[in-house]
Amino acid sequence: MDTKHLVGLLGGPSQIMEDTGLSKGRVSQWVSEDRITPSWLKFYRLKRPDIDWGAYDAHLASLAIPEPDKVSS
Repeated sequence: MDTKHLVGLLGGPSQIMEDTGLSKGRVSQWVSEDRITPSWLKFYRLKRPDIDWGAYDAHLASLAIPEPDKVSS
């Protein structure tokens, strides 16, 4: 599952903007860069346990992007 698909599952850009206070441009950047900022990814993992996060983790692994809990603060 790529980030564009995940954004759709999260309710689309408008819902994400409402949830987070982020701009439309920032949410679009997630899609264009094909990754969600680690802090927001942690937020959504807690907020939306119904999503198959394993599929997104597999996508990130295929891009060689570290998972959020493996990123040093």
